[in-house]
Amino acid sequence: MRKAALAIMTLLCSFAEAEALQVVTPESVGLSAERLARIDETFRRLVDDGQIAGASLLISRRGQVAYRRDLGFMDVENEKPMASDAIFRIASMTKALTSVAVLQLFEQGRFMLDNPAARFVPVLKTMRVMDPNQTGAEPGRPRTVALARDITIRDLLRHTAGIYGGSRYTQAGLRNWTGSLQGFVDRLASVPLDCQPGTRFQYGYSTDVLGYLVEVVSGKPLDEYFAEHILTPLDMRDTGFVVPPDKVSRLTNHYSFAGGQLVCKEEAATSPFLKRAEALSGGGGWSYSYPGVVSTVRDWWRFMEMLRHHGQLDGVRILSPTTVKLMCSDHLGAIPGAFEPGAGFGLGVGIVTDSVKHGQLASNGTIYWAGGPHNTYHYVDFKEQMCGILFMQTEPWNHLDLMRRFLVLSHQAIQE
Repeated sequence: MRKAALAIMTLLCSFAEAEALQVVTPESVGLSAERLARIDETFRRLVDDGQIAGASLLISRRGQVAYRRDLGFMDVENEKPMASDAIFRIASMTKALTSVAVLQLFEQGRFMLDNPAARFVPVLKTMRVMDPNQTGAEPGRPRTVALARDITIRDLLRHTAGIYGGSRYTQAGLRNWTGSLQGFVDRLASVPLDCQPGTRFQYGYSTDVLGYLVEVVSGKPLDEYFAEHILTPLDMRDTGFVVPPDKVSRLTNHYSFAGGQLVCKEEAATSPFLKRAEALSGGGGWSYSYPGVVSTVRDWWRFMEMLRHHGQLDGVRILSPTTVKLMCSDHLGAIPGAFEPGAGFGLGVGIVTDSVKHGQLASNGTIYWAGGPHNTYHYVDFKEQMCGILFMQTEPWNHLDLMRRFLVLSHQAIQE
């Protein structure tokens, strides 16, 4: 009975979303419905086996939604089916919003990418760097050296500032930060960098610093800036740092797959997202306090389509085409440290630089990113004119390699 009821609710939700998003037949945009069904089979099996709570998925091509599914549960304990308008915590995917905000200010001539970030965030000038040679250093007092050069805004955008997010940051209280955003940045600046700026890709809290930079340069709190310059113009009506009371029923629970079963880690009814935090994470990097924004599949698809359309959607321009091209170009080059073979990093987005080495079927130039620990994911394949979104709320991070599998499953459906 449970599976039958869930199947009926899934169909009803899919029909409602189809009307809202005008879902077309896959074949009309060069995709195979039969091959897309492999995505259904994969994720339904995981729900039935109790390995994930649920998932919302979308694939579009040439600006048309060709695949849209809501599978499993928002609330496993109460068997509440995944809704087409479910609200998800998207964590590090917030970085794309913050990066767009920074690039909007760049377009206004407020700064150049290679300007020192300390012009706007002076405390960065005081930062030190871990000395590679720690021989003879006192316990708890690592040896450090001075900055070889300033941290630039480009460094923060491409994660080459030397800022990480590991144990030293956890010990400094940044993983569970509850104070002001300025206080977060001040505390961050007291932690030694892992390496000299510009020498290595080192993923971490750089975009959180950019969130503060947006506030300083614009003179607006980050949520107000997002709403005024990105979210409202794009009609992203359910995206933000807070879930209002009338939308709480649409927020999913967050689960962990541990010990062979799903365990609820955060109920929607008691989520920290129900109230505005003192500090707003521009990078979604505060995993256990207040990690970034929440969004829906519909909203995030509009954001992805804006990028695919080179900075505009429905007659509203967010960035210039030249800025989107710059954002979605590899800024690492020979700088080491990229997450995976065949990949680089642009200004706030991961980029496929060598599809053969990458081995996941996406074209060169495809941009992507994900949000942990919740396992939300998106990609934009400019060559194939495709967008894909996979939203889940089940950890551990990179659970069952589902994000990479989704990228392959969507691209193997291309037939023309």
